Amino acid sequence: MVSAPVGAQYHNRLPRVHYLNDARHPPGSVAASQIARGAPGVGRYQPVSIRGPEGLQVALAQDGHFLPLLDAPVTTGMLVGAVYRFQVASIPYRPGIELFPTVEIIDHVHAPASRAHRFPIPIELTREDLELALNGALITRVIYLEDNDVADPFGRGPASADRP
Repeated sequence: MVSAPVGAQYHNRLPRVHYLNDARHPPGSVAASQIARGAPGVGRYQPVSIRGPEGLQVALAQDGHFLPLLDAPVTTGMLVGAVYRFQVASIPYRPGIELFPTVEIIDHVHAPASRAHRFPIPIELTREDLELALNGALITRVIYLEDNDVADPFGRGPASADRP
């Protein structure tokens, strides 16, 4: 009989979370830790594209006020290490109802030099997301970036014999 290491039987029952950063922290806590540790890219602008169903409108905030509504998709620049709030209106099948999502930009896309505007972070507000939020659900989404098909390749040092 082969026995599993002590604690292995409980491994699959443990929550799969990152204990330093998780969805229970308030908006801005991850970005604040990025700023505190001097993470590369903090303080630069990252293009962001907010998209949604046909007819959706988005208003960005400036100086504590919302700008006029624009038809989605809306592309803007957001500072890495900052938290942004925007207004969502003209939600399909929900006339007159608005939402106010929060976005925390914690890193940037490593786009080819001078072409960052061509690689915005895609924030897709699906109809399902909108309905869940309108019914009181908290929607948390983490967007991982870097498309290997379009990223500029660069070396990370000499090749090792033990790597494939």
